[in-house]
Amino acid sequence: MTAEPWADLVSPRVGVIRALRPQVRGSAEPEPPHLWTATLANYDYLVARRSERVTAGKGRTEAAAKAAAVGEALERYCASLPQPMFSAVAADLENAITPTECVLYADEQYARDDWPYPPWDEREPLAWLRGSRVLGGVAVAVPAALVMLVAPTALVQMTTNGLAAGPDLPSAVRSGLCELIERDALMIAWMNRRPAVEIALETGIAAALHRHHAALGVELRAFVLPTDLPATVVLALALDDTPGRAATVLAMGCHPTPATALEKALFELCQARPAENARFRDRPPAGRLTRPEDVRLLDDHSAYAALPEQREQFAFLWRGGERASITDFEGHSDVLEDCAQALADLGYPPVYVELTTPDVRPSGYRIVRVLASGLQPIHFGFGQERLGGTRLGPELNPCPHPLA
Repeated sequence: MTAEPWADLVSPRVGVIRALRPQVRGSAEPEPPHLWTATLANYDYLVARRSERVTAGKGRTEAAAKAAAVGEALERYCASLPQPMFSAVAADLENAITPTECVLYADEQYARDDWPYPPWDEREPLAWLRGSRVLGGVAVAVPAALVMLVAPTALVQMTTNGLAAGPDLPSAVRSGLCELIERDALMIAWMNRRPAVEIALETGIAAALHRHHAALGVELRAFVLPTDLPATVVLALALDDTPGRAATVLAMGCHPTPATALEKALFELCQARPAENARFRDRPPAGRLTRPEDVRLLDDHSAYAALPEQREQFAFLWRGGERASITDFEGHSDVLEDCAQALADLGYPPVYVELTTPDVRPSGYRIVRVLASGLQPIHFGFGQERLGGTRLGPELNPCPHPLA
């Protein structure tokens, strides 16, 4: 039997990944999706929170879930290790994507006495990584502070936005693009309270998951978010009125094919709900997260949204009352070059930096960070929105977004 491509990376003693095991969940939870977790080794010799060491994967098969969990772990691993950098002033570079192009902060944010991120000074040298434009493969310099999870300069709050793994380079880059599109659509819809189209969960695995959760007293709902970008973005909700459980749990899915985007969102919801219920039980948000300003950490976002009294914050999604079948939505090309061209035509040309380390490369995984000029990035913590872009409206929703 042929070994899995990640087999040499998993070992309790010498592996990049210390353990690969099924995700703990109740026996009543549906399968598929299959859910697995990967635990990273202490590769950086630092004390870290569990959320920074354990990653999760889901899939229709056990093999797919394992591969996804390993890929998520390798994303964090490769993006945390040193990469070849060089220092230069932006004006001296022939081809570069600047920090400003990737949406920084507004002047009023920089003017705050407690603001932790310095404004970018284009006259000062900056650390850069060598990347490529998705269209044409032209070499481009990319700010290291927008790529690495551990960067020499903290220009922005670091997140995993656009960080992706794949079995080959095009697959990894396409996954990164889909995540950028997904997060952009969520930020715009949530912060501007834009209504969405509800999807009727009537056929296939969507109907099966809907029936299964209904028997558990949980209502599944899914919505296609409005976006001008070349993919379908689905937001899925699990609504539960059982005391002691998370009242509302959110998950996202994005893909050029609408049915695939829906499945990705529902599978992620099946993965997120048991974990969110465990956090809701072990570290109750009631009394701890009582106002938007209390939301500071990544996990605070979903915990705040899980409070029963916050359910009304989601009402804008169904305000328009529009419903449709997932087959009513037009798909987009899943060819990487087509997606990149569509983004470029809209004024958001994408670039990527490959981060695959030498020890990971033999496994076949490719790890990238993808950026697209102008798209709205995700943020975590009240008041941490990156308001230096042009895709958000003037009056923004003060309630923190619900995605962890």
